Amino acid sequence: SLGLLGALGAGAVPTVLSYPSPKQNQSAFFSMFCSVIQSSGARWLLCATDFFDRAKEALHSIGSECVCVALPGSRLTGGFTPADLATSADGPMFLQFSSGTMGARKGVAISHEMLRQHSQSFAKSIALEPNDKIVSWAPLYHDGGLVRCFLSALSVGAVPVLLDPFEWLQNPAFLFRVIQDHSVDYCYQPNFAYSYCAMRIRDEEITGVDLSHLRAFLFGAEPARLRTFDEFVQRFADHGVRRAQLQVAYGMAENTCGVSQTRLGEEVRFERLDRSMFGQHNRAEVTAVGSGEDVVVVASCGYPLEGVSVRIRGTSVDRVVGEIEVKSDFQIREYLSVPGSTWPSPLTDDGWLRTEDLGY
Repeated sequence: SLGLLGALGAGAVPTVLSYPSPKQNQSAFFSMFCSVIQSSGARWLLCATDFFDRAKEALHSIGSECVCVALPGSRLTGGFTPADLATSADGPMFLQFSSGTMGARKGVAISHEMLRQHSQSFAKSIALEPNDKIVSWAPLYHDGGLVRCFLSALSVGAVPVLLDPFEWLQNPAFLFRVIQDHSVDYCYQPNFAYSYCAMRIRDEEITGVDLSHLRAFLFGAEPARLRTFDEFVQRFADHGVRRAQLQVAYGMAENTCGVSQTRLGEEVRFERLDRSMFGQHNRAEVTAVGSGEDVVVVASCGYPLEGVSVRIRGTSVDRVVGEIEVKSDFQIREYLSVPGSTWPSPLTDDGWLRTEDLGY
């Protein structure tokens, strides 16, 4: 986070990448790594000491002139000055890249103005105010961690409380301790993390912990599941958790981060839909009968953020399932070019952002 802020302060255009995991295919990782270096036109790479040699080898393999710097303890050399990297106020502020689960990573450039407008809309949607605290272990290479919990929070004067994702994974109760000890107002995690907390945290680890003051447990990055809501509330009810604290968002990097948000203080609405009508006939028909494979349960993702419009492609009829399309002042206009890949325009002919997600 300090390296990121330092780059922004120098007028550079940073992006954040993950480190290779022992469980990850190393060839696939370095293919992604080299692709991002080339498509971003990176001139400097700040990395941990234990990644330095592998990073330099990868950069050499593609003939990149990107200068690799090991942190902490190293100084930038070679005539670096902030003026070398300064950008215009209207230019890109930082880059984000998709997860790449469906192929090569797509890159998007976020400007200062896009972040400013997004931050204001996001803050208004959850009543986030200066000096409020939002905690998350979401890594900064994910748009939820980078934009929602870090840059947008800083932009409106809120205080991000960043945890190490591996420390959280090993000790999920640490998150609850931080919420209480630091009087945190908001907590952001994906759906699986709330299930993990309910399953892994033991009573003796959170003795005396009171979570009733928290304004919201924010769900993002994954579809919210009714079962997770039920498990989490039941498991931590004795620690002050109320169902109305659990709130859902929908977003994507192509719209800077957020698209919609449920309303704080109101319980999230779930609907039981007839699976055959949903899957075969593109209709979201509520059903009171059936169970298991006959029913699909979906959560409402709330209301569009201020300045965001949402439509279902090709229809204005309620409960017709189709591709979600978005329009806002903080959406991208195009993807960054990636060697060997030609991305189609993310926009429709009339300027709406294609999400490739289904909704109604």
